[in-house]
Amino acid sequence: NFNYRYPGSSPFEDNEYDRLLFFGREREKQALFHLVMSERLSVLFAKSGIGKTSLIHAGLNQMFRDKGLIPLVIRFHANYDDPIRAFYETIEDIAKRHSADYISGKQGSLWEYFKTVEFWTAEDVLLSPVVILDQFEEFFAFYSPENRKAFIRELADVVRNRIPEELRQPESTFPYSETPPDVKILIAIREDYLGLLEEMADDIPQIFQNRFRLMPLNREQAKEAIINPAALKDERIKSSSFKYEDDALDAILEYLCKRKERDGIKIINEIESFQLQLICRNIENGISAKSDKRQEIVIAKQDLSGLPEVLQKFYENQLNQLEKEDKENVLRLCEEGLISLTDRRLSLEQDEIERKFKVSKPVLEKLVNSRLLRAESRVGSVYYELSHDTLIEPVRNVEKNSHKKAQKLENIKSVIGILLLFSILLLFYIAKIVR
Repeated sequence: NFNYRYPGSSPFEDNEYDRLLFFGREREKQALFHLVMSERLSVLFAKSGIGKTSLIHAGLNQMFRDKGLIPLVIRFHANYDDPIRAFYETIEDIAKRHSADYISGKQGSLWEYFKTVEFWTAEDVLLSPVVILDQFEEFFAFYSPENRKAFIRELADVVRNRIPEELRQPESTFPYSETPPDVKILIAIREDYLGLLEEMADDIPQIFQNRFRLMPLNREQAKEAIINPAALKDERIKSSSFKYEDDALDAILEYLCKRKERDGIKIINEIESFQLQLICRNIENGISAKSDKRQEIVIAKQDLSGLPEVLQKFYENQLNQLEKEDKENVLRLCEEGLISLTDRRLSLEQDEIERKFKVSKPVLEKLVNSRLLRAESRVGSVYYELSHDTLIEPVRNVEKNSHKKAQKLENIKSVIGILLLFSILLLFYIAKIVR
């Protein structure tokens, strides 16, 4: 049994159930799938919170399997010093978890590995690998320039079918055909880090040639992502199905489409998947406790009074996951650096944030990954801003509450001071009478 229709703050996973719930990206699924199938190397990029990982997990992976490929989703992390070792060990782990009959390739180089590796199904069907390097910005964050260079060189041999030098020695017999290794490669990276791929351009000149930019959902796509999971009837889902009245749906979409600009509030045709899922998960949680499977459940506009509170809880939860000093610095950054006096979003350069607000790059990255902040590369540096205009109100609410608490504390201190002074004067007066 499954206990959700919307994953909330988590991305969609690569399983049958999440694929049933994944709506609104059919055009992108097809376009990206055909790009990957027609090219050896493709690059998927988007701003944080748009849904790259969900598109891969719940959109693409099963499409690859249906065409006789095995998706190998690799995410680099700090547990390994060497990205090449991390690459091989992650593939072995994937093969074990998915019960594929795996014959490991020779690990002299990535080119040789993909010439010799084999993945077989239980029905003895040979599968072609498609390597998906997800969250590829982490590759540049976790590894030294030397280790990155070694991995990029080996990856370039695969992409360009460049036979590794050690296999081209005149005294050795070349043991393979010169046909390219049978592998597709998809790099998924945040848009603000897209420029880092320039580091790979000398070895892979076509690195930017086959790009796919994932955009926010438009209003019609968002409708699908809201309505269809709620209406889905499946005996494995614990919660009852439900539907939205038209005015309730319009209210959700309008709230998600709002942007605050210089000349006032604008309604644009862009909706971020992350915020949509966060709000819909909250609606689902609200009806789960009181659902009655004998009656049709309908969400009306008056049931949506708590939309701002959803983001309020999200903002406070992200703050509470930080160390005390980091939390105080991030609070000050959000309140004083990222929102103007007229309550508009501002962006600040990374070095200025570290200098003025003492918020380190790892903390900023954590906030970007949790979708509280968004990063964007500009003029040789990285700028940060709140991920959405709807977070301005939660930031101001926390600020007001902090000021109220501070004022209350000051009032208490004043009262204590007055009482202390009165006590001293009283003791002095009593002592004078006694004398």
